[in-house]
Formats: sequence, structure tokens, C-alpha cells
Amino acid sequence: MSSITEAILCPAYQSIIGLGEQAVSFIIAQLQSEGDEPDQWFWALKAITGTDPVTDQDRGNYTAMARSWLEWAKNEGYAG
Repeated sequence: MSSITEAILCPAYQSIIGLGEQAVSFIIAQLQSEGDEPDQWFWALKAITGTDPVTDQDRGNYTAMARSWLEWAKNEGYAG
């Protein structure tokens, strides 16, 4: 979807958020697999975890945002 708002309000995306903590490892694995072209999983991760490791300077840079979340996941034990 071209609109981030449309994407995050999509029923499937909301269902993933509804899975809660059990979805985090799967979302992190998806971010890892997407490399330098990550999809918009940041909203879901923030909604589920209640945290946001992305710095203000990295906002809007999806690759940098993904790196921040992947580093967070590693530190929190979600990724190897």
C-alpha cells in the first residue's frame, strides 16, 4: 500500500498487532529478510513492545529504522 496509514489500519496488520509479544520474533525475522528495503513493521513493533529504539534523526529512513529495531531485538533476546 502506498499510504502508511492505510497499511497500519489494514485488518491483517491489526491482527498481527493483536497477537502481541508472540509476533515480535516473526516481525524481526521479516525485517531481517527484507534487508535494505524493509516494510513498515515499525508501528506494529512499537505498539506491541511499548518502546521505540529509533532516534529522531533516523525517522523516515526505513533502512536505519530497521537497523535500530534489529539491534534492539538482539539486545532483548529476540534475534540471534
